Amino acid sequence: MVAGLAFWHFGDTSLYRVNPPLIKVIATLPVFLSKHETNWAAYIPNPQARSEFVLGSAFFKLNGVHSFWLFSIARWICIPLSIMGGIVCYCWATDLYGSKSGILALTMWCFSPNVLTWGASITPDLGTTALGIIASYAMWKWLKTPEWFHAIFSGVFLGLALLSKTLWIFLFIYWPLYWFFLKITSKNVTKSQWINQGVQLSIILMIGIYFVNLGYGFRGTFKPLGQYHFISNTLTGNTNHLENTHGLENRFRGGILEKVLIPVPEDYVLGIDLQKRDFELGKWSYLRGEHRLGGWWYYYIYAILIKVPLGYWLLFLLACFYTLKKLTEVSYRDDLFLILPAVIILVLISSQTGFTKYLRYALPCFPFVFIWMSKIAQLCGQQFQYSLTIYISMTWAIVSSLTVYPHSMSYFNELIGGPSAGAKHLLDANIDWGQDLLELKKWCDQQPAMEPFYADCFTFLNMNDLGIQAKHPPSEASPGWYAISITQRYGRGKRYKYLDQFEPVKKIGYSILIYHLTDSANK
Repeated sequence: MVAGLAFWHFGDTSLYRVNPPLIKVIATLPVFLSKHETNWAAYIPNPQARSEFVLGSAFFKLNGVHSFWLFSIARWICIPLSIMGGIVCYCWATDLYGSKSGILALTMWCFSPNVLTWGASITPDLGTTALGIIASYAMWKWLKTPEWFHAIFSGVFLGLALLSKTLWIFLFIYWPLYWFFLKITSKNVTKSQWINQGVQLSIILMIGIYFVNLGYGFRGTFKPLGQYHFISNTLTGNTNHLENTHGLENRFRGGILEKVLIPVPEDYVLGIDLQKRDFELGKWSYLRGEHRLGGWWYYYIYAILIKVPLGYWLLFLLACFYTLKKLTEVSYRDDLFLILPAVIILVLISSQTGFTKYLRYALPCFPFVFIWMSKIAQLCGQQFQYSLTIYISMTWAIVSSLTVYPHSMSYFNELIGGPSAGAKHLLDANIDWGQDLLELKKWCDQQPAMEPFYADCFTFLNMNDLGIQAKHPPSEASPGWYAISITQRYGRGKRYKYLDQFEPVKKIGYSILIYHLTDSANK
């Protein structure tokens, strides 16, 4: 929130530069135009200070409960991005496999708990997923019909995708390689076609870079590589992550690449550097009851397995069977163009094992897979057993998702016992990211006086600033009311192990547990 507001107030893109500014800038436009209070005194230019967290807490302190309204309007303006993502799923699947497949792909998008979760957030994950699939669809259309309209459209949305998350940089390698693969495996390709399409492809990539620069106001564009001050080991050349605390080193300085002009804004490059630094330093991660400094290479695969409805998994297996049997008339090249980006994204994020905490990093894979899976809709009405499997699987997935909605962030499928068992497998933004704080406040307002009332929820905010009058819980069992969020309850250090002998009297959503301890409390 404050990073987006900094852009509107000062044109500044340095706050929370680990992600490009587009989504937060879009989200905070209505907030900027509304009544709000800000205090920028705590801003420290040093990127390692991560001032956005301090400024974010200050924003809540200044605006209090009104902050909930400001976040609501910020989220509303992001809804069209989710709608656009769903429309492209429908259009691309329809073009490939027919209207039935289009409806199936759109339905999978609309009822996916992960899409519903991050479509209600101003993090860049859902926005970049939508922009990435739009850019890819436009590129596919260009590959089919190399016309300038498709080229320009693809280049524009490539730039917008890059302005939402640096993840899509791989498209600068993937698209040219895929185009080259198509040309060498096609017959009767003339020299003029090679030249004309090569020029158009170059223009697509150049438009993408242009829009990245436009989004940053061309600040720091074409800065020589040797003049950057990096902090990550990768770009400084350090081997000890504890060194280089002032960000004054650069492995390219004095080398042959020192004077190379970088064609993107300075903050874009420094954002990549800062993100790399985060992974190098590592963070505590959690999986299946184990806390570890660092992560697991298979984390995202496991998280997808348990946080995607089982009905979707049945459809995925049927799609695999359908493809292997070659029952589809669609060219394998189209399947390849859909599946490879999902695989590349999954490999890229899984390779960063400095920490593995957020399934949302894998969200850009989803629409590609949804569209690819939708091919099985061609079986509807042809063979009874396939039709029945599709209808049952989709109905199961929809019902499973809606029984948890609107608490979709805490969704887990029936394979592990649903949301109630989720904490045994994943924590943090996979189940509890402070999303139920407003519900906790409503519940507290409806209760008679609770004395003493203790609360420890997974948030950077002071509970009192949110209108929840609570004390920090004691270090051992003591009579009173307790509101403990799942991440804090099962977090590293097991600070609330003394609550193991008590059962919660209520759950707020699926992320906050309410305990009532008395002198004669029952286990």
